[in-house]
Amino acid sequence: MKKTTYCFSFLLFLFVSWQGISQTLNQNAGWPNASWSVTGTYNTDPTAFEADPTTTSNFAFDDDDAGNPSEDDIAAESPIIDLSAAFGAGETWLTVDVDFTYNDLDDTLTLEYWDADAGMWVVWETFVGTSDQPTDNFCSGARDSFTSMPLDIMAFTGNQQTNFQYRIYFDDDAGGTGGAWEWGFCFESPTITSAVPPSCFVPGNLMAAATDVTADLSWDDDAGATLGFEWVVLDTDGDPDTDTAIDSGSTGPGVTTDTATGLNISTTYYAFVRANCDANGYSDWSPSTSFTTLAAPPPSNDLCANATMLTCNTPLTGQTTVAASGGSATSCVGTIGDDVWYQLTGTDMDVVLTVTASVEEAQVEVYESTDGTCAGITPGTCFAAGGSGENPVEVSFTALAGNEYFIRVGNWINGDPGVEFDIEAACTPIQPAPDCAMEPITPANGETGVEAFDPITLSWTAPASGPTPTAYDIYVGTMSDGSDQAFFANTTDTFFDAPVGAYDTTIYWTVVPLNATTPATGCPLWSFTSESAPPPPGNDDCAGAEPLTPGTVFADNAVNGNNESATASEVGDPSIPAPGCSSYLGGDVWYSVVVPADGNLTIETNGNPVGDGGDTGMAVYSGTCGSLALVACDDDASDDGFYSLISISDINLAGQTLYVRIFEYGNNDIVSFQISAYSATLSVDDFENNSIFAYYPNPVTNTLTLNAQKDIQNIVVYNMLGQKVMQTAPNTLNSELDMSPLKTGSYFVQVTIDDTVETIRIIKN
Repeated sequence: MKKTTYCFSFLLFLFVSWQGISQTLNQNAGWPNASWSVTGTYNTDPTAFEADPTTTSNFAFDDDDAGNPSEDDIAAESPIIDLSAAFGAGETWLTVDVDFTYNDLDDTLTLEYWDADAGMWVVWETFVGTSDQPTDNFCSGARDSFTSMPLDIMAFTGNQQTNFQYRIYFDDDAGGTGGAWEWGFCFESPTITSAVPPSCFVPGNLMAAATDVTADLSWDDDAGATLGFEWVVLDTDGDPDTDTAIDSGSTGPGVTTDTATGLNISTTYYAFVRANCDANGYSDWSPSTSFTTLAAPPPSNDLCANATMLTCNTPLTGQTTVAASGGSATSCVGTIGDDVWYQLTGTDMDVVLTVTASVEEAQVEVYESTDGTCAGITPGTCFAAGGSGENPVEVSFTALAGNEYFIRVGNWINGDPGVEFDIEAACTPIQPAPDCAMEPITPANGETGVEAFDPITLSWTAPASGPTPTAYDIYVGTMSDGSDQAFFANTTDTFFDAPVGAYDTTIYWTVVPLNATTPATGCPLWSFTSESAPPPPGNDDCAGAEPLTPGTVFADNAVNGNNESATASEVGDPSIPAPGCSSYLGGDVWYSVVVPADGNLTIETNGNPVGDGGDTGMAVYSGTCGSLALVACDDDASDDGFYSLISISDINLAGQTLYVRIFEYGNNDIVSFQISAYSATLSVDDFENNSIFAYYPNPVTNTLTLNAQKDIQNIVVYNMLGQKVMQTAPNTLNSELDMSPLKTGSYFVQVTIDDTVETIRIIKN
C-alpha cells in the first residue's frame, strides 16, 4: 500500500485561567484496567493487536500486520461515568488529555462519547497523524500530547449524565465497507476532566494562508465575542501582550477574517487571535499559528486567463512554485496540484508537446476551447493529457486552424515542491496522406483455419504509389469497424507477428505506411478467421475418464494428454467438489486409476517430451461419477515446479478406483502433458489378490474365462501404453473374452462388477 506524508494541526479552545479551577471529575483511565472494554471486529493476533488496555498500560493496533484485505474496526471503551456531580458543580465542560503515536493513512481515529438518549456513539474529536510515524511496534514511537476541544454537557439529560462513556475508536476503511490496509497507533492512559466554562472563550481554528508579503487570517466565531476580535502577528512565538507586533488589527462582531500586510518574503511568522466579550472581558490569546511567506509572487501564468502564449518549436522554461492550485477534483490525469497555463493557436498541425521536469514529476492536460477563451474549456474534460510518473511527459494531438488550445502544467500532488520544467511544442504541418494502395500477402483476405492461440505472420506489399514509407504501423482488432484495434509499434519490415487469440475469431487488421512527416489515413481493413475449436476430448468429463495403468516408475505407463477444447465439468455435474487448490477456472480432463493393494500410489504430470511447457493443476477424487469426494489437490509439487504431483498412502483406498481431474492453471492456455500413475512397491500380486471374481488361464492363448457371483458389467483391456484395445459389456455371471486378435504381450484387464472396478494383468501368448 502507498504510505503518504501528513500535516498535523492542533486546535485548543480552553481558557488558560479555567484550567486552574478545581475539577470535580479528574479521572485517569489507569490502564491496565479490566473495567475498560475492547470492542469491534479486528484481527486478534498479537502482531496486529499490539496492546490491550484491559491487560497492559497501552492501547495499540497495527493494521499493517493485520493483513490485506482485513476488516479491522476496534475501540477501547471506558466504563460508565456518572457526570451528575460535575454537572451539579457547574463544571459542564469535559476535556480528554492523552499522549499518543499515530501513523494515519486512509483510516479514521476518533474520540467519541456515548449519547444514552440516542443510543449511539457521537464523534467528539478526530485525531490526526503525529510528528513521529513508525510503521511497526507503534508503542516504540515518540508521543504527541493531545487535549480535546471541550464537550459542553450543559444540555445533557439526567440519563445522558449518569450513563456517560467515552472511547477511542479506529476504523481502517474510514467508515466505508470492507477491509483496508493502513498503519496504526498507540495510546497512553487518557485522563478525562470537568471544569466550569470560561466567560469568554478563546477563538478556535486559527489559520493563515500566506502570499509573498501578506497573509489571510481566519478563525471560528465560537467564542461569544460580542464586540468582535483582535489579532496580532509576531516574528517570534512569543507574548502578544508585550512583544512588538509586525502587524495587528481588529474586526467587528461576527467578522472572522482579516489580512496581515507588510510582511517579508520567505519569513516565518506567528499569528494570535482573541475575543472581545464586552462585560465578560477578553479571552486569552489563542495558541499561535505559524506560517511562512512565499519566496516570490506567483507565476504570471498562474491562471488560465493569463496563459503564456506558446509558439511552435520554441522552447520555454516554467515553474509552479507558489502557484495556486487548480484543484485536483477537476483533473483528468488522476491528481494535479499547483499549476500554470499556456495557450497554443492551431494552424492545422500535428503537435508533440514535451514537458521535461527538473526534479518532481509533472502532469500535463490539454484543453480545446469552444470559443477561443478559457471560458470555453471544461476542467476535467481533456483534449489530451499525460503524466503519472513519466519524465519527460509527451502529449500528442492535432491542432486545427482557428482553434485555441489551453495547456495546464502542474505538479503531482498539491503541496509538493514546485515543478521546474522545460516546455516545447514540436509542430509539423498536416500533410496529405500517402497512397495506401497495398495488398495483404499472408493471410489472404477472408482466409480461415489459422491456428488459434499462436502468433501468425502478417505480411504485405509496399504501397504502389505515393511517398516511400519510412516505416509501418500495425493495427489489429476483432471489430469490423476497427474500433477496438490495438496499436503495435512501427516496423521497417513488411511483415509482423500478430497474436491470433481464441477459436472461431475473425481478426481485422490494417497496416499504415509512414513517410517522413505524417502517417497515412484511409488504409483498407483486412481480415482472417481463426480455426474452429476441435471437439472436446473423450475424457472431458468423469464418465469418460481414461484409465491409467499403474507401473513401478513414471515412464512405465505414461500417457499423453492435453486440455484443448476441454469444458468445465461442473456445467454437467454441479455436485463435483471444487479442486480446492491452484487456480481452477474450468477446462478439465479426467483419468481413473485403481489403487494397489498396499494403498500406495503416486499420480504425476509433466511436460516432457510432448509439451512446450505449461502449468497443470490436479485434483483426485474417490467415489463414483456423480458422487465424488475430494481426496487431494496439488498445483506445483512436481520436480519442475509447474506440473502437479499427488502421492497417496492410504490402505483404506486399496482396490478403489480414484478419479483424477487435470486442468490448466487459470484456464487461459492449452497445455500438453504426460500423466502416469506408479508405485515402487507395485507387484503382480497387487492386481491378483482379493479379487471379487475368478479368471483363467493366465497366460492365455485365445479365450480368457471370467466367473463371478454377481453380473460382470464391463470389461476393458489396455495395452502397456495405456491404450484401450478391447471393451465389452456382458452383464452376465460368466464371460469368455476372445483375446486371439491381440498381439503377444502383457495386458491389463479392467473388470467392473457391482460398480466396483478391479484390474488384473494377463500375459497373452
